[in-house]
Amino acid sequence: MAIKPHSLVDFSAFVDGVGLAGKVTEGAAPKVALLVEEHLAGGMGGTVDIMMGAVEKMETTVSMSGVEADYYSRIGSEISMTYRGATNDGESTRAVIHQMRGLVREADGDALKRKDKGMVKNTMTVEYYKLTINDKVILEIDVMGKSFIVDGKDLWAEQRAALGG
Repeated sequence: MAIKPHSLVDFSAFVDGVGLAGKVTEGAAPKVALLVEEHLAGGMGGTVDIMMGAVEKMETTVSMSGVEADYYSRIGSEISMTYRGATNDGESTRAVIHQMRGLVREADGDALKRKDKGMVKNTMTVEYYKLTINDKVILEIDVMGKSFIVDGKDLWAEQRAALGG
């Protein structure tokens, strides 16, 4: 029997707890990639990746319709961004929550056209990210606090302890 995927059926975004319903048109979860170094030494038949105890820079973008002052006034500010989504597989609905904190570093406005509502895309560098699906924390990354929790296990706990943290 085929299993239907849980597809996103709706979502909204919140900035510092203020909802963007009716304004948000698109949001992107940050790409999570471990920082690794390729290793090749004598006697090896190929290369392997060694985790370097960090993640590559994470970013999120949120696109909003209209031309609003607050879309531009966030540049240079640390904010909290949350995407809340509802997924459905035809039988059940699940909540998917992406919680992030970071620096808004870019506001990219659309071309100005007559009779066009306009769009602005904000880009934020993410320093904290938490993914929760149906009340279960799947992933939590705190760059400044040096924690990387995957399905309840902190992969950097021993490293933090070795550093006295």
